[in-house]
Amino acid sequence: GRLGLFASFQLWCRNAGYGKCCFSLFLFILAQLTRTGGDYWLTIWTTADAGNPKNHIPLDPNYYLNYNNISKNAFMIIYAVFLVCFWIFMYFRGMWFYRIALGASTRL
Repeated sequence: GRLGLFASFQLWCRNAGYGKCCFSLFLFILAQLTRTGGDYWLTIWTTADAGNPKNHIPLDPNYYLNYNNISKNAFMIIYAVFLVCFWIFMYFRGMWFYRIALGASTRL
C-alpha cells in the first residue's frame, strides 16, 4: 500500500521523537537556504560580470551596490564557501537521517 505524507511524518516523529524530527526539518531547511543563497550569489556574480545590473530584478532596495569593485577571486571564494557549507549541511542531514532510521528499525 501507499503511505500518505502526513502518515509518514507521524511515523517518523513517533519513532524519532518530535525534537529529533524538528531538528531534521531544520537541517533540511538550512541546506536548502544555503543552496538558494549560493544560486542567488551566482546571479549577482554573473550580473556584475556582465556589467549590466539592469538585467536583474532586484529583491531588495540595496541591490544596486557597486559589485564591480569586488574581484573575481572574491566572487569565487564566496561562492565556494556557499558550496562547502551546502555540502556540510547535506552530509550532516544524511547522517542524521541514517541515525534516526537505524534507531527506528531497531525498534520494529
